[in-house]
Amino acid sequence: MVEFRRALGDALRRARVSRGLTLSDLAERCGGVARPTSIGGYERGERAISVERLTALARGLAVPAEQILSDALAAMDPEGYGEVSLDTTHLPTSPVGRAAEEMIRHVRNVRGDVASPVLTLRRGDLQRMAAGASMNVVQAITELGDAVLRWGSPVSAQPPT
Repeated sequence: MVEFRRALGDALRRARVSRGLTLSDLAERCGGVARPTSIGGYERGERAISVERLTALARGLAVPAEQILSDALAAMDPEGYGEVSLDTTHLPTSPVGRAAEEMIRHVRNVRGDVASPVLTLRRGDLQRMAAGASMNVVQAITELGDAVLRWGSPVSAQPPT
């Protein structure tokens, strides 16, 4: 648990610093849900953070909570993590292509994103997609071939443009 708290705190700090916010700025943006000293404790991994508090802080940072969590998980398991941006118009007609189509339909429904031909699948999405094709994530991504536009770590710590 200590390793996870530290990784989550580091991800939270990266997101805050990348937006040029102080601990006080973030506390104010969250409407007083957490004091600056508490936020500092979360960032150092000294304090456990509830899902509700993480969500409030993420809102104050204008970043989805799942991206902060995703960054923390990536830091703990860099070899097994990544996200993939896919050109949905170039999916292969194979078991992995069909599994990708199914996952893309699900993700678009959840995110409400149906317009763009490009979609980014995150770690959990990739694991479910690969399982649907009875292969590991690396094999599945490799077999998606030309549909893969980008494969790597998330960039959620970057401020929105």
